[in-house]
Amino acid sequence: MKIIQWIQKSLCLLMIVIWGFLLFGFFSVPNEIVTVADAVPTHRGMYSMENVKSKKENGETKNFDVTVKFLGTFPVKNTRMKVSARQYVNVSGEVFGLRMYTSGVVIVSTDSVDTPQGNVSPADRAGLKKGDIILQVNGQSVNSHTELSALLSDFHGEAFTIDYQRGEARRSTTFLPAYSASQQKYMAGMWVRDSAAGIGTMTFFDPQSKIFAGLGHAVCDIDTGEKLPLYNGDIVEATITGCYKGATGHAGELCGSFKTESIGTLFSNDVRGVYGKLLTERGNHKMPVATAQEVRPGKAQILSTVDQSGPQLFDVEIEKVSLQDERDRNMVIRVTDPALLQKTGGIVQGMSGSPVIQNHMLVGAVTHVFVNEPQRGYAIFGAYMMETVKNISQAAENLAS
Repeated sequence: MKIIQWIQKSLCLLMIVIWGFLLFGFFSVPNEIVTVADAVPTHRGMYSMENVKSKKENGETKNFDVTVKFLGTFPVKNTRMKVSARQYVNVSGEVFGLRMYTSGVVIVSTDSVDTPQGNVSPADRAGLKKGDIILQVNGQSVNSHTELSALLSDFHGEAFTIDYQRGEARRSTTFLPAYSASQQKYMAGMWVRDSAAGIGTMTFFDPQSKIFAGLGHAVCDIDTGEKLPLYNGDIVEATITGCYKGATGHAGELCGSFKTESIGTLFSNDVRGVYGKLLTERGNHKMPVATAQEVRPGKAQILSTVDQSGPQLFDVEIEKVSLQDERDRNMVIRVTDPALLQKTGGIVQGMSGSPVIQNHMLVGAVTHVFVNEPQRGYAIFGAYMMETVKNISQAAENLAS
């Protein structure tokens, strides 16, 4: 009797373990696996990929429907495998100066106007908030604070229509300025921003599309934290003149100077970085781009410019890899190089975009620093940045045709 009870308990425990691995596999295996012809995965730990159901050709890409199984026996989920040719890029690590002008103007704060009847906030009254992007005033496009001021002064206190964007939604509202008793004029009670500038690092240049990729994350407004909508912009050469060393609770920063001559134009300010066209080809280190599935926890290097010596390799450790985040936080990295820790304290502002290299392949780019642990930070997969380059290139080809 005891033997039967022991067997029953063992079987229950075994089933719990199997179900645990099945659930883990279901949530950890992505719905789409992107790989290359020379590195098609057949196993991922205890999970095998088999039973090809169909194959579709799409240019150089082959799409397979595969079944993922635990221990080659228990089905976990069906997923799509995209197999394409290996991509090669010119890895950079150079710093650049960025000059960007917004499409519309971003509201960075709202204020009250001291009317004869008391304080009134015209923006609040119209339902406008910090982070909203003003696109049009009475149907006329607005791309700078001077354009906005000129349009507002034309109405002499009359109501007008503002078209604005909040998140992904476009909205419209009626706006009524308020008369300031102290300023003796009508005022909108809004502070707006129409441009941004800073230093970043170029990740790579794609010789095929002639497009460069940098930063690894979007340029966001310093006050609102929202992604700035790109109207136009360019990049210029920059020289590092110093560095504020990072410390616990305080992010460090590279200091530099801009040159005036443009070396490229900006096409896109994306959650995966900034992208554009270079006037001349850059980057001398031709390197294959690793797929997300090829990135592993372990030793790696970053190629970064932190002084006037230009791009240098520094040792890091990839502590964690996440296939679920499709934006800019796919890896957690930790700086282990004594020279870099001595000079910068770890990851600092301006190093965003620094290529992450593992097994002689570009696996990603540095994106963010942990403010309370400046030796650690996030990185994005290089494959995701390359995917964005291909999408931009394809969109440009479609527009040209």
